[in-house]
Amino acid sequence: MRKFILLFIYALFLVHSSFAQIVPPPPTGYFDLIIVFPNDAKQTEIEAIRLGFRATQLAITPVTQARLWRMTTSSKSTLTSPLGSYSYSDPLDAVERVRGRTSGVGTGGTAIQISTPTRLPEAYAPVTPNGQPSGLPPLISCMPEIDFVVPSMGTNVVKVAILDTGLETDQGKLPIRFRNPELARYAEGADARNFTTDYRSEYDINDKHGHGTSVASVIVHGFRRLGKLNCRIVPIKVLSNTGSGNLFALIQGIDHAIQKGVDIINISIISPDKTDYKKNSTPIELAIRKAGENGILVVSAAGNGNTDIDLLENRIYPACAPNANQMVVAAGGCSGTRAYFASFGKYSVDLFAPGENISVFGLGNVYRVVNGSSFAAPIVAGIAAALRTHSPTRNWKPLDCAIRRGVTPIPVFSTLCSSGGGVHSGRALSSLGSCR
Repeated sequence: MRKFILLFIYALFLVHSSFAQIVPPPPTGYFDLIIVFPNDAKQTEIEAIRLGFRATQLAITPVTQARLWRMTTSSKSTLTSPLGSYSYSDPLDAVERVRGRTSGVGTGGTAIQISTPTRLPEAYAPVTPNGQPSGLPPLISCMPEIDFVVPSMGTNVVKVAILDTGLETDQGKLPIRFRNPELARYAEGADARNFTTDYRSEYDINDKHGHGTSVASVIVHGFRRLGKLNCRIVPIKVLSNTGSGNLFALIQGIDHAIQKGVDIINISIISPDKTDYKKNSTPIELAIRKAGENGILVVSAAGNGNTDIDLLENRIYPACAPNANQMVVAAGGCSGTRAYFASFGKYSVDLFAPGENISVFGLGNVYRVVNGSSFAAPIVAGIAAALRTHSPTRNWKPLDCAIRRGVTPIPVFSTLCSSGGGVHSGRALSSLGSCR
């Protein structure tokens, strides 16, 4: 009877997720796998595999076609070939067994990854927890030799998706009313979505944490300084009001951003996935790749763990996903080197941007000063957005090329990131004309 009730609840989750795709966390004894089958895999084969593992499919993303399968650590598989009958007590064991069972389904291999927790990077904390009255001052940064506001804007409209804790609003239905009048001038309420369990509706993207609202203020800062309104931000809530989520919600957010035709995606989020089962492309890599195929540049934070994320034991996602259209940003500090908390990686990190003493909007239309790669990434996303206003087509390659060519070389960064420098918006703009 207990199993029947549990399966009935899961069925209700599946019906609900067919619309909003909001999935509760697994109960004790269960875990979630994200699976992307090859395009030519037959539905009958997929269903046979799912039944063989007694998995419940809770959701599927429309673009990446990533499936979320809920599995139990106590189930017996009914498969008799090629793996035999077995029980598994470890999600990683399940990954390898599912991978083995799907190796002959379609061409190109199946991408499988545990839906690990996501969260804000470590050490995210405001320097001034209580802000002053509304009115964002010039973006503060004590990092020397770095210019981070593009000197001019073009005429094209740019669309930036912010995958985060949402944006502060008054209610969770359309039309969405954004509380911060400055950010409301840039926000696209109709395109906003919520993929967390903090919801009254799928449009309830209200940010009760403050992180997403602060990230948004960094992205539009250059546009505000120059009095331009041709940047549209799309808040996509993939982290709860406590700053936590899961990898599948992040993939859902990427999928939604692709559907809404954004130019840039900012991800100031990490998933501490340190496992070594990356034999094929993972679902998060496939989602970012699909974004690239649609012309989208993804800008991600490198984290604040003070670690080398090139090392297997320190790997985080999405930063360590090896996608050409992803730009990974580490936090630079006031001393002219990396911030004391900043993670780094010669191969995983692309460049540095200011990450200490950054002025941002917080909740309640006040500003505060914060630290973290969470705010270094949107500085680069904001520069990319400004470059896009000068670029005639939605194409991540010219933006990526111009930002990389325009970095300020800093010797201490030569072993800490692939570009060996920090972002410089003026030189990036000057380089844009020669980048295709």
